[in-house]
Amino acid sequence: MELVDPTHNIRNNDNIFDSFDGPTLLAGEGSATTKAFLDSNHTLVSLVSRMTPSPDWFIGLDSFELCIEGQWIDTVTVE
Repeated sequence: MELVDPTHNIRNNDNIFDSFDGPTLLAGEGSATTKAFLDSNHTLVSLVSRMTPSPDWFIGLDSFELCIEGQWIDTVTVE
């Protein structure tokens, strides 16, 4: 069996400016912060995260716009 990097296709896609991994939370509660690089040609962010404790619970966000009418959003909360 060959192990394949699940982000290989993402990292080699010209439409994607940056990819990142966030820190692991070891408990069922907590928060984490990470940084991503965006520019005026790449203003959308998509993400996926596993929800502890189940290995098959996931939450995601697809193509969330971080620049509205040329102005970057300073802070955003998604519930």
